[in-house]
Amino acid sequence: MKALEVFFDPFNLFGRLNARPNWLIPFLIVALAGVVSIFLMSPVVMHVAVQQIPEGASAETQEQMLSMFKVWRYYGILISPLLLIIRWSISAFLLFSVSVLFGADITYRKVLSLLGHASIIIALDNLLSIAVLYMRGVDTIKSMEDIQSTVLSLNHIFGSPGHPVMRVFLESINVLTVWYMIVLVLGMASLTKVSRKQSAVIVGLVWAMQTLFVIGLAMIFSHVGSVAT
Repeated sequence: MKALEVFFDPFNLFGRLNARPNWLIPFLIVALAGVVSIFLMSPVVMHVAVQQIPEGASAETQEQMLSMFKVWRYYGILISPLLLIIRWSISAFLLFSVSVLFGADITYRKVLSLLGHASIIIALDNLLSIAVLYMRGVDTIKSMEDIQSTVLSLNHIFGSPGHPVMRVFLESINVLTVWYMIVLVLGMASLTKVSRKQSAVIVGLVWAMQTLFVIGLAMIFSHVGSVAT
């Protein structure tokens, strides 16, 4: 499949995308990988959910909580492709906008196509992380934090810190994410004809904006959680 050239021959891929942008095929690949991930993660999430049920809860309450998690799986399957295209659209818009500010000559569709193909790498990261979870054994999972770390992230390698901001930052840095960003840098340089240094700045700025946004959300949820307790 030509979309998988992102792993083996990215420069040939860039040439094809420059001539005929195509984001639909990588979207279908990544969306399918997302659905598979949800199915594979369902037993893990169910295991954690059972552990979170308060002691002394009635059988009816336990059944209601487990039913809720089962429903979550089907909702996740339905909305995950929609969330994916929304996330891609926003990320591509940011890349496109910053590129234009740097004087690059590129279309939004080319940026979206490049982003989509590069995202296959992130999908692989997610599947590898799930595979490692199963290799470790579902019984070793004690909380949701244990399943949020991708297998090759600094968060996984050095251990999850207590502060949510630091945890999000370390989670954003892993081998496959770096590979993903390198593909974006090389692809943007190829499609826009800007220098690789400029392309690296463009991709770095967008990555920083996205990471800061996620860190901000983590801070908000952490504050809400501390107030609630």
